[in-house]
Amino acid sequence: RGACRYQQEALNLSRQLGLLFGELLSLANFGAFETKKGNLHAAGSFFQEADRFCNTMRVYRDVSRINLPLLAADQAILHTILGDYVAADRQIRFDLRRLKSDSNSQNAIWIAFKGAEFYGRIGEATKARKALETVQNSELYQTDFFQVEHTLVMCRMGSTSEPDARGLLEAALERTRKLGTPYQRCRVLMELASSHLATDQRREARAYLIEAQQIANRCDYGVLRPRIDLLRAFATDSAQTREHYLDRAHRLASELPFPELVAEASFHLADHHWISGNLSKAHQYVSES
Repeated sequence: RGACRYQQEALNLSRQLGLLFGELLSLANFGAFETKKGNLHAAGSFFQEADRFCNTMRVYRDVSRINLPLLAADQAILHTILGDYVAADRQIRFDLRRLKSDSNSQNAIWIAFKGAEFYGRIGEATKARKALETVQNSELYQTDFFQVEHTLVMCRMGSTSEPDARGLLEAALERTRKLGTPYQRCRVLMELASSHLATDQRREARAYLIEAQQIANRCDYGVLRPRIDLLRAFATDSAQTREHYLDRAHRLASELPFPELVAEASFHLADHHWISGNLSKAHQYVSES
């Protein structure tokens, strides 16, 4: 919310002064912020307006495109959430080709991570690792902030054993405390919860998820809330509580919309109702999934 307030000031000043590039970057940043907040329609509108500015600037002047791939990477994340994997793949491949000429800047590292996040999500672990290899020799990559991102990507891809992954995530959690980066901390807490759920340690998982939920609510990370609720459904021993969190995950994911999470929540709701003997609801949810 604070970032949005400052960005609005930057956008207003850019418009007053006629700074097209400042306006473009403000619109792109707003798209990224609204994605995190879960306002996906608003995010798409900001990205579309930023795209129009890109086209305008290319018509009127010879504009360096160094910063513009980051816009495409942020759009790719939005397309992934919305379930448009074809568009996301096209944007990520466009971005990663540009890393051959620019692999040391902060923007390049962000692009590599977002490419790795996308490929990791669709099960292309080799492509995800290749995306990171292009920037791993950068000094910036070795900073605490990007090492937390590295840990998150590696653990999501299952590149480390469960005990090793847990140790890396606990170290990453401590780094987020020192850095003061709540969005990272929320994601690390979710990964730690997943790790504990994998070994049926529900009480430990619940503790991590309660903190993650508090951060997501306080900081307005709407895009993370349905996944937290889905994990909380797995971290409870009560069938009634499980149904409550599955219903909430399904509702929040539907409202965003986040089709992948809707499908996942529907599948688990179908399983829950099948076990409970409610076959009509089980059929309804498995059909939706």
